[in-house]
Amino acid sequence: MTKFSDRLMQKIELTPGGAHFNVMIFGDSQLKSRSLVILNSVEFPSPPSLAFCEMLWAHRIQTIYIDRPGFGGSRPLPDMLLTARHIEDGAASAAEAAIISRFLHHLDLSEIVLLGMGSANPICYRLARLNPRIAKTILSNPVLNRDIWSVFKPDWFQSVIRQSVASPPGLRFAAFGVKHRMRQDYRRFYRELLQKSDGDLQYLEDNLADFSLARDNFLNISPATFSHDLKMSLFADDVLTDGFFKDFPFVALSGQQTTLEWKSGLRREANRLGLPLKLVSSGDFFAPYASPREFLQIIVAK
Repeated sequence: MTKFSDRLMQKIELTPGGAHFNVMIFGDSQLKSRSLVILNSVEFPSPPSLAFCEMLWAHRIQTIYIDRPGFGGSRPLPDMLLTARHIEDGAASAAEAAIISRFLHHLDLSEIVLLGMGSANPICYRLARLNPRIAKTILSNPVLNRDIWSVFKPDWFQSVIRQSVASPPGLRFAAFGVKHRMRQDYRRFYRELLQKSDGDLQYLEDNLADFSLARDNFLNISPATFSHDLKMSLFADDVLTDGFFKDFPFVALSGQQTTLEWKSGLRREANRLGLPLKLVSSGDFFAPYASPREFLQIIVAK
């Protein structure tokens, strides 16, 4: 019997000597339980806190965190897929969703609840359409097809994001700038990023070791992976046609501790797409982790 109670990351191969993923599995894999599968955002490639995992396991929900391709110890997508053309035409996102779908089959999971954090959401709604083992998908802070430039705070962060999607030289400069700030003082970097939400700031202070790991993982991602995540998150996605989520088990999640502009824009886009929206009391970037009890109710709701 194997139990991963201390959030150890392990390398699991999908094919011998080929594709592999870095994974954390919290809970006893041989006990009957449902699984929450989490895919990371670009700014926080790290598992959720020990307290979050323990709370879910107390309700017999196993937490499985997967470093997406190009993050942590997971093998990146092939370079040919991370060209500007394949990022913009959606081929890179489709390929990433397909390989993660194969990996979920490899883990032999069923009745999966899938959680996409931030920039992972375009992968998640593609993945959920591919894989019948996914029973529910929760999209935390999805951008969808909204113009959200003005919500990026502080101003230096908005400037970095704009530069990164403008041109290849801008991307390299922006990636260097973010990594430089993280190397100098990762706590200050995250405090500035999370300034809108007391719940996010408390989650940071309670879990500094996790944010140190996220910093280390971010410093090792390639400019191509950085570009892929930002462009698929910030540019309009052609698959998101009116009613896209209608009659499918998807939920959009955000926190009350964010701007009115973000919440009203998300509500309008969710209504257009037929996507139920839940707002939890604490958190913004980390709404599921900052409001774990409310998040649990979303998981178990029929």
